[in-house]
Order: sequence, then C-alpha cells, then structure tokens
Amino acid sequence: MKSILASLFMTLTVLAANAVETGDSLSRALATYWGSVIPVRDMTPAEVERFSKGLEESMTAGNDTLRQAYIRGVLYGVRLRTSLGEMTALGMDAKAAEVGAAIAKVLKGENIGFTPESAQSYLDSLLKPDVEPVSAESQEKFIAEEAAKEDAVTTPSGLVFQTIEAGEGATPTRDQKVKISYVAKLSNGEVFDSTDEPVVFDLINLIPGFSEGLTMMKPGGTYRLIIPAKLGYGDHGAGGVIPPGAALDFTVKILSIEN
Repeated sequence: MKSILASLFMTLTVLAANAVETGDSLSRALATYWGSVIPVRDMTPAEVERFSKGLEESMTAGNDTLRQAYIRGVLYGVRLRTSLGEMTALGMDAKAAEVGAAIAKVLKGENIGFTPESAQSYLDSLLKPDVEPVSAESQEKFIAEEAAKEDAVTTPSGLVFQTIEAGEGATPTRDQKVKISYVAKLSNGEVFDSTDEPVVFDLINLIPGFSEGLTMMKPGGTYRLIIPAKLGYGDHGAGGVIPPGAALDFTVKILSIEN
C-alpha cells in the first residue's frame, strides 16, 4: 500500500510541477474523461449548450452561497419531478409547474390553503383505494403457482423473478435510474398500469419489490416480477385501483441504465 500511495503522490507532484507547461494537464484529462461519459448523446446541440452552462455554473460556484443555493434548488426540483412522474402512474396527475410555483410560496412562508397535517390527510384520501381488499389466500395461491414454474426464482424477500428474454451487460444498482417499458397487472389478470412510451425511473423511489427486481435485470431483456403485497402497496393499496393486500404482476422490458 505504501508503494501505491507513494507512486500516486509522486504522480500528482509531477503534474503540479508541470501544470504551467502543460496548461494544467490534470484538469484537461479529467474534463476529457468525464466529458466522454456524461450522457448527452440524445440531446440537441441547444440542449447540450444549456446543460453545459448549468454544469459549469455548478462547478464554479465556489463560496458563493447564493449560487450554491440556486443549484441545490435545481437539483431538488429534478428529484421532485421524478416523484411526480411516479405519482402520475397512481392516478395523481399533478402539474409540475403548478407544484413548483406553490412550493416556492410555502418556502417563503405564504399560506396556500393547507397546513402540513391537512395536506397529509388530503393526500391519504387520494391514495385510499375504492376497491375491496383481496383475500390473503388467493394472493398466496397466485404467488405459489408462479414460484413453482420451472424458470422462476424466488428471492429471500419473497419476490418471484422470471426471465422471459435475457438481456446483456451490467445490472443497475439502487442508486441509478433505468429506462423501461412495462405492463402491470393484478393477480386476476386485470391491467392497472402500462407505458405507452418508455419511462425513466429512479430505483430508490420505487416500491421495494419493483426496485429489487430491476437490480436483477440486464438491458435489452424482458422479465416478469411477481411482487407480494408486503413488497408492494401492502394493506393500504393505492390509487383507487390496487386493492389492499394485492400481489402485483409486472412484465418489464429494460432498455438502458441511465447515468
């Protein structure tokens, strides 16, 4: 270990000593490497220009607390937009621009008609399903039948995983995003959600069974997940379409892992 650290120290010392002559080789080397892995291939030139300006501003904020606060707000807003996209799948179609404007008022101390407690109660009422609970016996039977299939794998958590068409490459980790398309059904075959176009999800914000299943998938593959209620929406159900105690049946095609 000493030799590795010494070698690294010597390398950095040489780079520092030659910085003037090389035009700061370290900065240019880092910029070349990081610039080659940042996913901008699908962006238009105008989008790349805006992206580059935002990145440069975040890197040069230094001790400017106002600029740092602005950048943190942008990053937080991106996370909230991801959450809104997932809520839309549950039938809660909130408009991002309206939510953003209202949050700005709340942060300034303005009253927009709710207290934190009344807001929580209202959101709970929207998530409360209007469907009858399913019997635990029927869900256990459904899961057991699927788990008994020859190509099925049951994980320690109780998730049932089936490979329909194997993909290739690395599997995503829980701190990554994935681009997928899917069809989601209840145990009786009723479709409660599906994608018209591929969507990008942040694994960390998904229900446990869906998140775990995605970490077992490889891009280009198609897979099936049988998610017990305890790894899904539990005894509460969701969105007025998923009954309390319901097992979920997802068929997922994973297109790519997003950086």
